Amino acid sequence: MCEDWLGGDWRNVREFMEEVVDRARERRKRDAEDYSPRQMTDTSVEGMGSAPFPGKRGHSDLCYAYSPRSGDFYVGYSSYSGGMTYRVPKSGGYRTVSFGRDTTQSERRERRFEQEVGSVTSGPIDRPLCNCAEACAVSIAASWGESLPDLVFVTFYPIEKSKGGLKDPCENCQTWIKKSKSYWMGDKFHCRDDRGSGGSSGGHGFGTGGSTAILGY
Repeated sequence: MCEDWLGGDWRNVREFMEEVVDRARERRKRDAEDYSPRQMTDTSVEGMGSAPFPGKRGHSDLCYAYSPRSGDFYVGYSSYSGGMTYRVPKSGGYRTVSFGRDTTQSERRERRFEQEVGSVTSGPIDRPLCNCAEACAVSIAASWGESLPDLVFVTFYPIEKSKGGLKDPCENCQTWIKKSKSYWMGDKFHCRDDRGSGGSSGGHGFGTGGSTAILGY
Protein backbone atom coordinates (compact mmCIF):
# COMPACT_ATOMS: atom_id res chain seq x y z
CA MET A 1 0.00 0.00 0.00
CA CYS A 2 1.34 3.43 -0.93
CA GLU A 3 0.64 5.08 2.43
CA ASP A 4 1.39 2.17 4.75
CA TRP A 5 3.82 4.54 6.51
CA LEU A 6 0.97 6.72 7.82
CA GLY A 7 -0.47 4.96 10.88
CA GLY A 8 -0.12 6.55 14.31
CA ASP A 9 -1.53 10.07 14.42
CA TRP A 10 -2.86 10.04 10.84
CA ARG A 11 -5.54 7.69 9.60
CA ASN A 12 -5.31 8.84 5.99
CA VAL A 13 -3.53 11.13 3.52
CA ARG A 14 -5.88 14.02 4.18
CA GLU A 15 -5.08 14.13 7.90
CA PHE A 16 -1.35 13.89 7.26
CA MET A 17 -1.40 16.65 4.65
CA GLU A 18 -3.48 18.94 6.86
CA GLU A 19 -0.79 18.53 9.55
CA VAL A 20 2.01 19.32 7.07
CA VAL A 21 0.18 22.36 5.68
CA ASP A 22 -0.42 23.70 9.21
CA ARG A 23 3.27 23.31 9.95
CA ALA A 24 4.18 25.14 6.75
CA ARG A 25 1.80 28.01 7.49
CA GLU A 26 3.22 28.50 10.98
CA ARG A 27 6.76 28.42 9.69
CA ARG A 28 5.95 30.86 6.91
CA LYS A 29 4.53 33.25 9.52
CA ARG A 30 7.90 33.18 11.27
CA ASP A 31 9.65 33.59 7.92
CA ALA A 32 7.57 36.72 7.23
CA GLU A 33 8.38 38.15 10.66
CA ASP A 34 12.09 37.74 9.91
CA TYR A 35 11.82 39.51 6.54
CA SER A 36 14.18 42.43 5.93
CA PRO A 37 14.08 44.45 2.66
CA ARG A 38 17.75 45.38 3.13
CA GLN A 39 18.80 41.77 3.41
CA MET A 40 16.83 40.82 0.33
CA THR A 41 18.56 43.47 -1.81
CA ASP A 42 22.09 43.10 -0.43
CA THR A 43 24.12 41.50 -3.25
CA SER A 44 27.56 42.49 -2.04
CA VAL A 45 30.22 39.83 -1.51
CA GLU A 46 29.93 40.33 2.23
CA GLY A 47 26.15 40.19 2.19
CA MET A 48 25.95 37.04 0.06
CA GLY A 49 28.89 35.35 1.75
CA SER A 50 27.77 35.46 5.35
CA ALA A 51 25.34 33.15 7.10
CA PRO A 52 21.96 32.95 5.31
CA PHE A 53 19.66 35.71 6.44
CA PRO A 54 16.43 34.36 7.99
CA GLY A 55 14.64 37.07 6.00
CA LYS A 56 15.40 35.25 2.76
CA ARG A 57 13.52 32.11 3.76
CA GLY A 58 10.06 33.39 2.86
CA HIS A 59 11.30 33.87 -0.70
CA SER A 60 12.60 30.30 -0.98
CA ASP A 61 10.88 26.99 -1.55
CA LEU A 62 10.16 25.09 1.67
CA CYS A 63 10.33 21.31 1.95
CA TYR A 64 9.43 18.92 4.76
CA ALA A 65 11.12 15.53 4.86
CA TYR A 66 9.10 13.34 7.22
CA SER A 67 10.54 10.17 8.75
CA PRO A 68 7.92 7.53 9.62
CA ARG A 69 10.71 5.70 11.46
CA SER A 70 11.37 8.46 14.00
CA GLY A 71 8.20 10.53 13.57
CA ASP A 72 10.29 13.66 13.00
CA PHE A 73 9.97 16.40 10.37
CA TYR A 74 13.11 17.91 8.83
CA VAL A 75 12.88 21.31 7.14
CA GLY A 76 14.82 22.45 4.09
CA TYR A 77 14.88 25.70 2.12
CA SER A 78 16.06 26.30 -1.44
CA SER A 79 18.97 28.34 -2.74
CA TYR A 80 20.85 30.62 -0.31
CA SER A 81 18.54 29.82 2.59
CA GLY A 82 19.35 26.13 2.13
CA GLY A 83 22.96 26.80 2.92
CA MET A 84 24.56 24.92 0.02
CA THR A 85 24.40 26.94 -3.21
CA TYR A 86 22.94 30.18 -4.49
CA ARG A 87 22.57 31.98 -7.80
CA VAL A 88 24.77 35.04 -8.15
CA PRO A 89 22.53 37.99 -9.10
CA LYS A 90 22.71 39.04 -12.77
CA SER A 91 25.43 36.48 -13.54
CA GLY A 92 23.43 33.30 -14.03
CA GLY A 93 26.15 31.37 -12.23
CA TYR A 94 26.03 29.54 -8.90
CA ARG A 95 28.36 29.56 -5.93
CA THR A 96 28.75 27.58 -2.77
CA VAL A 97 27.40 29.38 0.29
CA SER A 98 30.04 30.43 2.77
CA PHE A 99 29.20 31.11 6.39
CA GLY A 100 31.27 34.08 7.48
CA ARG A 101 33.81 32.97 4.83
CA ASP A 102 33.90 29.50 6.40
CA THR A 103 32.45 26.95 3.95
CA THR A 104 32.66 24.01 6.38
CA GLN A 105 28.93 23.78 7.09
CA SER A 106 28.03 24.15 3.42
CA GLU A 107 30.50 21.42 2.50
CA ARG A 108 29.10 19.10 5.15
CA ARG A 109 25.58 19.60 3.81
CA GLU A 110 26.70 18.96 0.23
CA ARG A 111 28.65 15.88 1.27
CA ARG A 112 25.67 14.39 3.13
CA PHE A 113 23.41 15.09 0.15
CA GLU A 114 25.86 13.45 -2.24
CA GLN A 115 26.13 10.39 0.00
CA GLU A 116 22.34 9.99 -0.11
CA VAL A 117 21.77 10.88 -3.76
CA GLY A 118 25.02 10.09 -5.57
CA SER A 119 25.58 13.46 -7.28
CA VAL A 120 25.29 17.18 -6.53
CA THR A 121 25.76 18.56 -10.02
CA SER A 122 23.88 16.82 -12.86
CA GLY A 123 20.25 17.37 -13.78
CA PRO A 124 18.04 18.54 -16.68
CA ILE A 125 17.73 22.04 -15.19
CA ASP A 126 20.88 24.15 -15.40
CA ARG A 127 21.51 24.56 -11.69
CA PRO A 128 23.09 22.34 -9.02
CA LEU A 129 20.89 19.58 -7.64
CA CYS A 130 21.74 20.77 -4.15
CA ASN A 131 20.15 24.18 -4.82
CA CYS A 132 16.65 22.83 -4.06
CA ALA A 133 14.70 22.71 -0.80
CA GLU A 134 14.34 18.94 -1.11
CA ALA A 135 18.14 18.61 -1.21
CA CYS A 136 18.49 20.72 1.93
CA ALA A 137 15.82 18.67 3.71
CA VAL A 138 17.42 15.32 2.93
CA SER A 139 20.85 16.61 3.97
CA ILE A 140 19.55 17.87 7.31
CA ALA A 141 17.65 14.62 7.85
CA ALA A 142 20.84 12.66 7.12
CA SER A 143 22.66 14.67 9.79
CA TRP A 144 20.18 13.14 12.27
CA GLY A 145 20.79 9.60 11.09
CA GLU A 146 17.93 9.39 8.58
CA SER A 147 18.22 7.83 5.12
CA LEU A 148 16.64 8.86 1.82
CA PRO A 149 14.73 5.58 1.27
CA ASP A 150 12.93 6.13 4.59
CA LEU A 151 11.76 9.72 3.98
CA VAL A 152 8.50 11.28 2.75
CA PHE A 153 8.72 14.67 0.98
CA VAL A 154 6.24 17.54 0.71
CA THR A 155 7.31 20.86 -0.87
CA PHE A 156 5.80 24.37 -0.89
CA TYR A 157 6.29 27.43 -3.09
CA PRO A 158 7.72 30.69 -1.69
CA ILE A 159 5.26 32.99 0.07
CA GLU A 160 4.83 35.33 -2.90
CA LYS A 161 4.28 32.55 -5.46
CA SER A 162 1.03 30.55 -5.69
CA LYS A 163 0.23 31.76 -2.15
CA GLY A 164 2.90 29.45 -0.81
CA GLY A 165 0.92 26.41 -1.92
CA LEU A 166 2.01 22.86 -2.66
CA LYS A 167 4.78 22.49 -5.22
CA ASP A 168 5.83 19.49 -7.30
CA PRO A 169 9.51 18.50 -7.17
CA CYS A 170 11.38 20.08 -10.08
CA GLU A 171 12.97 18.01 -12.86
CA ASN A 172 16.29 18.02 -11.04
CA CYS A 173 14.75 16.62 -7.86
CA GLN A 174 12.86 14.00 -9.83
CA THR A 175 16.20 12.46 -10.83
CA TRP A 176 16.77 11.31 -7.24
CA ILE A 177 13.60 11.73 -5.15
CA LYS A 178 12.15 8.52 -6.61
CA LYS A 179 14.55 6.69 -4.29
CA SER A 180 12.61 8.03 -1.32
CA LYS A 181 9.77 6.24 0.44
CA SER A 182 7.25 8.72 -0.96
CA TYR A 183 6.84 12.27 -2.32
CA TRP A 184 3.88 14.53 -3.05
CA MET A 185 3.38 15.47 -6.71
CA GLY A 186 0.31 16.19 -8.79
CA ASP A 187 -2.24 15.97 -5.97
CA LYS A 188 -1.10 12.58 -4.68
CA PHE A 189 1.76 10.65 -3.14
CA HIS A 190 4.10 8.67 -5.36
CA CYS A 191 5.63 5.79 -3.46
CA ARG A 192 8.68 3.67 -4.15
CA ASP A 193 6.87 0.41 -3.36
CA ASP A 194 4.19 1.18 -5.95
CA ARG A 195 6.68 2.00 -8.70
CA GLY A 196 8.34 -1.40 -8.72
CA SER A 197 11.16 -2.36 -11.05
CA GLY A 198 9.49 -0.72 -14.04
CA GLY A 199 9.68 2.71 -12.46
CA SER A 200 6.01 3.58 -12.95
CA SER A 201 4.41 5.96 -10.49
CA GLY A 202 1.49 5.10 -8.27
CA GLY A 203 -0.16 6.61 -5.26
CA HIS A 204 -3.27 7.88 -3.61
CA GLY A 205 -4.44 11.43 -3.09
CA PHE A 206 -7.53 13.57 -3.16
CA GLY A 207 -8.35 13.22 -6.83
CA THR A 208 -7.89 15.90 -9.48
CA GLY A 209 -7.71 19.31 -7.86
CA GLY A 210 -8.68 17.83 -4.51
CA SER A 211 -5.78 19.15 -2.51
CA THR A 212 -6.55 22.69 -3.58
CA ALA A 213 -10.05 22.54 -2.15
CA ILE A 214 -9.36 20.43 0.92
CA LEU A 215 -6.22 22.23 2.06
CA GLY A 216 -7.63 25.69 1.53
CA TYR A 217 -5.44 27.03 -1.28
